[in-house]
Amino acid sequence: MLSPNILLPHSLNFSALLTQPEKIYDDTLELVTDGYLLLDRQHLITHVSAKAGLWLCRVPLDLLGECCWRFLPDALVKQLTVGDRDVIDPSVAAEARWAVEFERIAGIIHRPQPAATLAQLEAVLAPQDDFTLAALVTLTSLSASLVIGLGALEPDADLVLLWRASELEADWQVEQWGKDDEAELRAVRRFAAFSAAARFAELV
Repeated sequence: MLSPNILLPHSLNFSALLTQPEKIYDDTLELVTDGYLLLDRQHLITHVSAKAGLWLCRVPLDLLGECCWRFLPDALVKQLTVGDRDVIDPSVAAEARWAVEFERIAGIIHRPQPAATLAQLEAVLAPQDDFTLAALVTLTSLSASLVIGLGALEPDADLVLLWRASELEADWQVEQWGKDDEAELRAVRRFAAFSAAARFAELV
């Protein structure tokens, strides 16, 4: 995430930069003359420039691994549409809906969720009937997310937006390696099944 007036040194070679030791990498990034954050695909912070730390009144190292939505100034966040935020991180809306707090995770190492959050999710699931739970199994299996599955059960759910959020990893793979016709066909079929499951839950 870069500020609009960012200035990059003309000689900065990012391809070569990525192969350098971490200290050289960080020092070179600080040549950028404005404040900025670097985010991963989950919008967790991977680098904070010194000036950005001053703007946010936070120590840059303390921000690493944090979700950017939690502390960015309201003026900046308001420039993004609700759809932009939800497609990047559906748990933002879920936190507001159920009054919970999710622990964001970068990488593949498990990190436990807060006990209060798990208890609240159990309370959300407990009153659901068997037919709704059957639909939810399909929704969560296809999206690989309980948050997205539960979001699809909401009366005002935007299924396309939720599905886009579940496919961010697949979209990233396409950016790296290009499109695959068979994978695209599978994605279409999976979204059709996702939509059908949501529709089934709606009719229950």
